[in-house]
Amino acid sequence: MSTPSAIQQFHSPSTPDRSITYVHLNPGARHTLLYCYGAAHTSLVLNSYSRFLASHPDLSLLCVDRWTQGPSTARTGPALLSELSAITLELLDLLEIEQFSIACHSAGVYQMFDLARAAPTRVGHVFPISSHIPVSYTGSKMLEAMCSMPGFMFRGITKLDSSLGESKVGKALVGLVAKTMDGEGEGEGEGVGVLVVSQADRKRVAQQIEEDNSQSTDRATARAEQLDLDYRLGYRRIEGIDDDVLADFYRDCTVDVTWYTSDGDVFFGPKSAERIAKEMNKVRSKQIVNVSEATHADIYLRTRVWEGMYALTTGSRCTGDVVI
Repeated sequence: MSTPSAIQQFHSPSTPDRSITYVHLNPGARHTLLYCYGAAHTSLVLNSYSRFLASHPDLSLLCVDRWTQGPSTARTGPALLSELSAITLELLDLLEIEQFSIACHSAGVYQMFDLARAAPTRVGHVFPISSHIPVSYTGSKMLEAMCSMPGFMFRGITKLDSSLGESKVGKALVGLVAKTMDGEGEGEGEGVGVLVVSQADRKRVAQQIEEDNSQSTDRATARAEQLDLDYRLGYRRIEGIDDDVLADFYRDCTVDVTWYTSDGDVFFGPKSAERIAKEMNKVRSKQIVNVSEATHADIYLRTRVWEGMYALTTGSRCTGDVVI
């Protein structure tokens, strides 16, 4: 296993007081997939996929942290996203990446769609993976309540949700799920197991994130703010951003869309995806793939999903049980 890549910082050439952090794996490969993670993560999660890249050497992975840092950055309105897209494109220029595709999980969807809107001719394909959907399209009374409940209750619920993975209970559940699904595939090469990321990989990256947080107070503080913004963005709690603004990110997409979702996703499953997809009339093509055996918490780790994205990003033939 290769040495995990560390976080790098990039300062905007056009606005030097703004910066982003990122991780880039397998630079120089012919094809690039930019990955926008879900809430409560960091670009260091990209190191979980190093084993996949070892068997797919013509693919490069890039992950840019939300959000833009610096004294002049916006924290309200659509500029929250447009500033991130602008500096990300500057980074892509520096890395000499002209063409790329984008994948996202959960809260990363608005980062993905805004970037695709800012540079449609450079984006080959976008892959929402159990992506967040504007609450009014989900039909969920629980999510509607999240939008209107008192702030202290909202902060308490989101803190509990984000901290579960780091608790003893959360870690025990991850271990149990990994043991059940990795099966004989772990350590025997990609494409064998159900998950593209092994239990050992997840533990190794979790330790790296913990060490990075303890060594960098600035990054730990930035991640706390990132998590707060991620949650508030999806629940109409950021000034100047409502459900209609969020829906416009979907409506304005003009590139090819392959959407991975699952019956096991209570809030953002196929029915919710179909509601918002009906308004995506500008896309070149769109398809919703139901990975029925997955859940919101593991679909972005599924071999089936990653092999499908790889095939569409590189133009190679689909393998295994992926038929798109």
